Amino acid sequence: MPWYQHEPFSAFWERSYRDLSVSSMGGPSFEVAEVAPLLPPRARVLDLGCGEGRNSLFLASLGHAVVAIDRSAAGIAKLRAIAERSGAQLDARVGDIAAFELVEDFDCVLAHGVLYYLDNPVWRRLLASVKQRTRPGGYNIFTVFVYNDDYPCTDEIQAASYKGSFAPNELQRFYADWTELRFDQYVKWDSHPGIPLHYHPIEKLVAQKPGGERARFVRQPIRGRAAMTDAQFHAIDMGTPRGELIARIGEPDEIDRMTAEGVQFGMSLQVDEDSAPAPATVDGFTLELWFYGTRVVYLTNGVVSGRALYTTEPMRIVRR
Repeated sequence: MPWYQHEPFSAFWERSYRDLSVSSMGGPSFEVAEVAPLLPPRARVLDLGCGEGRNSLFLASLGHAVVAIDRSAAGIAKLRAIAERSGAQLDARVGDIAAFELVEDFDCVLAHGVLYYLDNPVWRRLLASVKQRTRPGGYNIFTVFVYNDDYPCTDEIQAASYKGSFAPNELQRFYADWTELRFDQYVKWDSHPGIPLHYHPIEKLVAQKPGGERARFVRQPIRGRAAMTDAQFHAIDMGTPRGELIARIGEPDEIDRMTAEGVQFGMSLQVDEDSAPAPATVDGFTLELWFYGTRVVYLTNGVVSGRALYTTEPMRIVRR
């Protein structure tokens, strides 16, 4: 029996949530950093299934009023400890999002890597409430895994009770009555403490509710032509330094970059079973997306932390 089946919820992340010396899931997500400049000052933010709170910590460090909820007591305890260390103010709660009732309005609601652990009627009921409780002009940001025949669900995700409750494009259709800022489909390879390298077929949606004062933005497609073969792509190892990546693959078409100041979660990086995981936090976080056509390489503070193969056209959101 795999070790993680002895953990709470049979979830591999629980062991690293208890460990304040490692980062389980890495720093803030790129799309959250894209939306952050569009939010009003002191925005009210709800992070559903926040885990150890990488996105909550980032948004709280910008001065937003964040409510973070997760069923993992270890994850919430870790978030509280790191927030106290960093000086960020937030409201971190232990709770099951399947039964969570929204009783106040928010400017932004996000859920990264959690909704597919809910049955289809449950996430639909939850997101219907989220849509109602999002203020006009507010944002919803969701990332879900949609495993398929080409990329079947991995054992560690299945053990944590993956429901397979999203059909392809179902989340996008659920938000057809909102303004779509971005919708991405891609497969990402990354690693976590205790889980060296695995993949996730991902659908990512950023949508804005009609009405209200709306920040002006531009959606810019990234139409790269830099050559990278499948063999080169799959040979990129986690932990590869920037200079070595350029020497092996060459310069990318474009680089998108986000930075976060102060104490942030770092990299969820474990190169192999024998390597030590990266430290939990960094003082200053930089995430770069290197675009080689539809292949994207993620670099955290100058080191490869993931790679992705897009089936939709890569794009960026830029405030005007």
